[in-house]
Amino acid sequence: MPYRKQVSGNPPVRTVCGILMHSSLGVTPQGLPLGLAAITFWTRKKFKVM
Repeated sequence: MPYRKQVSGNPPVRTVCGILMHSSLGVTPQGLPLGLAAITFWTRKKFKVM
């Protein structure tokens, strides 16, 4: 998403937050998907400011 420039010429400050997820997919040696082996959800205590 492109930033709109403010009158000062700097991009606006945005805080990025949300839920993060990491998943692991189990597959056979032939590449057949077996399903999800593990899922972890987390949030950051300090949000990233862009």
